[in-house]
Amino acid sequence: MRLRSAGRYVVAGVPLGWLLLFFLVPFIIILGISFSQAALSIPPYAPIWEWVGRRVLAVRMHMANYHFLVSDALYVSAFLYSIKVAAISTLLCLLLGYPMAYGIARAAPATRQTLLLLVILPFWTSFLLRVYSWKGLLSEHGLVADIVIGLTVNRWLMTPIERPDYPAVAAYFQRLSARPAFAAHGGSAFP
Repeated sequence: MRLRSAGRYVVAGVPLGWLLLFFLVPFIIILGISFSQAALSIPPYAPIWEWVGRRVLAVRMHMANYHFLVSDALYVSAFLYSIKVAAISTLLCLLLGYPMAYGIARAAPATRQTLLLLVILPFWTSFLLRVYSWKGLLSEHGLVADIVIGLTVNRWLMTPIERPDYPAVAAYFQRLSARPAFAAHGGSAFP
């Protein structure tokens, strides 16, 4: 029985630790930066706490950033517009999501699977499009390979040295030179 409850804590603790590490810690860092003053140094802000004596911690929190946020009309309007967009999108998601979830939960078991698949399918489509676009960019004949190989071949062909004749390399470079982007940016005569 004890082993089962320990397993529950582990299952809940891993995502909680992930959220603490990658959400809460950066949030606290940014919150601390928001209470500091800008400085011409690295990092570009003054520390909000420092040790003054052996055991005395001095905390210097400045509200100038928040004063600027509420006093500048551009920031106020952008903040209010963000709140408005968030509220409208939340309301639309609730108005669409709850009836759909209720309908899926009340549907027959055979239909429920299909309805759930129809809800999840757009997320898969986006993921598949991203995977195939990266595959196209990073493949052997993709854009990234053309950039690296093309610049190397350009340097090799444009360097004034004696070299053997490779017809396949010359044909590749001729096809690459016909592309407008390479002609504009990569086809200079200087290696």
